[in-house]
Amino acid sequence: VVALAFVVLTGMLTWTAHLWQVAEQRGNSLAASLDERSRGDYRRSIGFAEAALRAGNVSDARAALDSAESARRGWEWDYLSRRASSEVRTLPIGVLPRVVRTAGGMMAIADNGVAEGHVWILTSPFAAPREVLTAKSAVRSLAFSPEGNEFVFADATSDALTVHRSADGSVARTYPTGIGSRTSVDWSLDGRFIACAGVNGAATVIDTHDGRHCLSVAAVQSRPFPAEGLIAFLPGIDTVLTATSSDDQCTLRPIAAGDPIAIKIRGDRIDCIGVCRSAEGNPVALVGTIGGAVHRFDGITGEALGATAAHVGSVKTLTAGPGDGRFTTGGTDGCIHIWDTASGARIGSAVGSERMVRSVAYEPRTRTLTAVGHDNQMRVWDVASGVVEPTLSAHRAWVYSLAFLADGTL
Repeated sequence: VVALAFVVLTGMLTWTAHLWQVAEQRGNSLAASLDERSRGDYRRSIGFAEAALRAGNVSDARAALDSAESARRGWEWDYLSRRASSEVRTLPIGVLPRVVRTAGGMMAIADNGVAEGHVWILTSPFAAPREVLTAKSAVRSLAFSPEGNEFVFADATSDALTVHRSADGSVARTYPTGIGSRTSVDWSLDGRFIACAGVNGAATVIDTHDGRHCLSVAAVQSRPFPAEGLIAFLPGIDTVLTATSSDDQCTLRPIAAGDPIAIKIRGDRIDCIGVCRSAEGNPVALVGTIGGAVHRFDGITGEALGATAAHVGSVKTLTAGPGDGRFTTGGTDGCIHIWDTASGARIGSAVGSERMVRSVAYEPRTRTLTAVGHDNQMRVWDVASGVVEPTLSAHRAWVYSLAFLADGTL
């Protein structure tokens, strides 16, 4: 009986040890499988984030990086995260910002209020915004004088164009426009002319020296519904670019002499316009469309220079810079992109808004880029170190060295 009990006990212990070994092997195998799956998920998140950044979908890249497991995040996650979130500061505005403009070291922010609008002034990208003006309607457009000491904005409640002092928002002078409520304003780089656009294509250009109307364009009365007028000065020449939202045509209009040049946008509709300079300093007209494309035209002849698929959704803003030969776009996808004017190639990307980008501006004195949109924030980037950066798409390992020619050309 004792011998039999010993044999049974030995057998049970042996069988238990075997079962324990099998369970441990299966546990190790399951742990290895789960670890491999976790590594695979992490690799997929990193790969998707890199692909999204290369395609310009910065918001998708940030979502992919957020989904990556915290314990596995290494240098590659840090590198992609810096590219996807390169803003140096985010300022809460407290309202829905619509416009941001910069000139002479001054920065103005205007909101998209329904009953009234507000204008804030910043003397530095890192200062707190200071309210200087309350308007009777939403501020749809705003323009600085070249020095930044005065500004005008599009007012839907009055026919008069009022020039305000940037220091405190007080009234400096007033000009009659003759076009009723305004939807867009711009100030020429030499400070002499102010341009205004109204609904259905109405536009006028005012000489600030004597208050004379140098150019007047009548509204198109046959439109079935009011459409927003757009206007912008071409750099270096006395010519304005005019358009009407949702139309398929814009026009280059010389202020003093010369015939207007009509520019047709085929297969799409206009949402915004902008201007910039080529690398050679020539004026370039920019047209952003509802379909997400940006069309480039010679600012003197109207010749087409090319079109670029810029955003997923409509292009909402176009602005010159950083520097000549570049322009920046913002769209309904929440992204901002910097483009080469000559080739249409994308140079850099960043998140401009969690929802929709409404306006982007570059301040050359401080070399900062700012964006506002539908998330009550203003984001600020240091262009030299933040937004314009290489994607390193041609490399498969670490980069160990970098050098510049003495003259900075290469």
